This record gives sequence, structure tokens and C-alpha cells, in this order.
Amino acid sequence: MADPVGLLLVGCGRISAAHLGALAGLEGEIRLAGVADADQGARHRAAAAHAVPAFADLDEALAMPGVDAVLIASPNALHAAQAAAALAAGKHVLVEKPLALTVEDAELIKRIAEENKRVATVDFVLRYNPLVEMLHEIVKAEIFGKLRRVDLRNYAMQDTVPEGHWFWNPEVSGRILLE
Repeated sequence: MADPVGLLLVGCGRISAAHLGALAGLEGEIRLAGVADADQGARHRAAAAHAVPAFADLDEALAMPGVDAVLIASPNALHAAQAAAALAAGKHVLVEKPLALTVEDAELIKRIAEENKRVATVDFVLRYNPLVEMLHEIVKAEIFGKLRRVDLRNYAMQDTVPEGHWFWNPEVSGRILLE
């Protein structure tokens, strides 16, 4: 059996708990190698909970031996630069959605991944959800006619993400369409 993939978690905020929970079910396949976050409290809590090193500096974390892949779970506006740095450092990358806030940044990530022969992918958690697949089939079959308009609203997070959180800042989050 191959050695477990050494994974660096970048971003120790709210969504990281879901990722770390999923990683627990992959024991033997993936090993959490370390965590990185600009927020000292968040990175130290995550590191202590999983007995791994904590880093404030992404380049230092990427240089740590035993890191094969990087999971980016930071605020959206940081995704492109962090993914580009990880790919350039020779790591495979899984990015929490969205990949980037601009098409140009997404294309840059694709180019860097290709140049470094590394995989870069996005964690689209609902892509294969049966409800989403059924909705796709309804739209494709034009059961209610041709799609003319889409109205996106985020009701799911209004009660759980406080006002002033980065998620509500369009320059940092990219707005709900990217989310």
C-alpha cells in the first residue's frame, strides 16, 4: 500500500471543520501534514486539535517536507494566489469553491497546473447531488419551457454568517453566483 498523501490545509476558518471531518474518514489514504492561516488563533486551534505544525507563512508551509497536496479553504479572494503558489511549489491542489474571482485568474491556475504537471480541482460539493442532477435534467429537457432567467439568493447563510463577515463583501467573496 502506498504512503498516505500529505495534505496541507490552508485556511482554518469555519469550512475547514467540514474538510477535517471528511479527512478523518480517509485515514491511511490522506495524512494531515500541517495547517496554514494568517489568523493566529484559528491556525493554532486547528494545529492543536490535529497535532500538526501551524504556519502563518504559506511559502514556509509549502516547503515543509511531506506535503504532497494542498486543500485551500481560505476566503475566496485568496484562492487564486494561494493555488498558484501551491502549484508552482509542485503540489496538487483542491480549492474550495470558487477557484478564482476572475476568468483570468482561473486560466492562470490552469496554466500553472499544466506547466507543473499537477492536478488542480474545485470542491463542487453539490455537483453530483441527486436534486441538482434532477434540476439539470428538467432544465435540459425544457419541461417548463426554455430557461429565460435565473434568480440566485442565499437564504442558507443569512442566519449563520454574521453581518460584517468577509462572505458578504463582494470584493472578497465574489458574490453568490461564484459561491
